Amino acid sequence: MQELLKALVRARKNFTAINKNMQGFGYKYADLGELFKATLPALAAEGIVVIQFPICPAPQTMGIRTELWHESGDHFSYEFIPELNLQNVGTQKGVQALGSLISYLKRYHFAAIMGLAAEDDDGATAVQEFSAKEKEPLTKSENTIVLKPKEPKEEQASVKSENAKAFKANEADEEKKQKLKVGIKELLNKRWPDVAARALKMAELGIDLNDVKNYDVSQLTKVLEALTNAK
Repeated sequence: MQELLKALVRARKNFTAINKNMQGFGYKYADLGELFKATLPALAAEGIVVIQFPICPAPQTMGIRTELWHESGDHFSYEFIPELNLQNVGTQKGVQALGSLISYLKRYHFAAIMGLAAEDDDGATAVQEFSAKEKEPLTKSENTIVLKPKEPKEEQASVKSENAKAFKANEADEEKKQKLKVGIKELLNKRWPDVAARALKMAELGIDLNDVKNYDVSQLTKVLEALTNAK
């Protein structure tokens, strides 16, 4: 597999910037088409072709298989098979949701194998904004800072007070997030008790439960609203 790996290293150097063209639940992400647009030309130039297709290793189950083939004959393949019960996917709406789920799995699988950052969360955005501000030149007034030294006791008391406020704010935030997570879980169990139906609805809405556990209050609120209004 050495030739494939060497070609992949060369191809990655020519990947273009990913256009995060989709927006949902507090973050931007690139759909599968944008991922392909940023990578496939460079891969093809190095003699690499990508093949993805759904697989059914057992009755009422479905997964995704991604293969990388090099013109030398080297190849790599990996399968992802989530635990889903698909026995109720018989309606037209269910089939459409299944198609959405397949696209969802293909996007995440391809991005993971290629090592692509296909999403922007609030943390990433904050880092970018902070980095941009750091590079801005300071004015004279910003360079001229006069600080009045604090007495040791006064400084210690100030630090303790600030730490206490931060702790209380974080505690309240965690309490809100926990309540929202409980609300989301109860709503999912009530409206979509079947595991397969629940997974398909989440895929249809573009919600990944693995990401939800790391959401902040604002993002969790949007998820709860989306599930509440879902038909």
